Amino acid sequence: PDRIGIIGSSVPPYNWSTDVKMSTLDGITYTLQDYSLSAGELRFRQDEDWSKNWGGSSFPTGIGDIAAPNIQIPAGTYNIQFNRQTAAYQFELIIPAIGILGSALNGWNEDIDMQTTDGINYTLTNQAFTAGEVKFRQDNEWNINWGDIGFPWGTGIRNGPNIPIPAGNYTVHF
Repeated sequence: PDRIGIIGSSVPPYNWSTDVKMSTLDGITYTLQDYSLSAGELRFRQDEDWSKNWGGSSFPTGIGDIAAPNIQIPAGTYNIQFNRQTAAYQFELIIPAIGILGSALNGWNEDIDMQTTDGINYTLTNQAFTAGEVKFRQDNEWNINWGDIGFPWGTGIRNGPNIPIPAGNYTVHF
């Protein structure tokens, strides 16, 4: 089947020269599952050929057209679908659960889920901590987790060190 990909400033590696390939089982419906995009814009492109590309003026769904502007994308993780015959596209926002856990809370096996409205920014309000350590993790699994040595500010590092926490009540932003 023809190859369909996405390309643009919202698509890692964030340029207009590298397509990210989508998968297909029938050569008509192409998908890209659980894929993180930055805020920016993108187009669908066939066979890495600029004469066969589609943009769109609507989000999260629309009908692509070569004359349409680039699709404006808010940052997030999406399941993406494109129909090569109709040029219909869809971006389904995936909102992962982000939790915090550790010796300063309920131990290393029980996450306290944080709240989000956009799947990007997460908050835990007025939580009591004992002196100890914590980490953030996604979907109650260790395969995606973040830590840092900084407190009370820092940048989560994937598989980073445990975060030291003094006892107190805190509102946490991730």
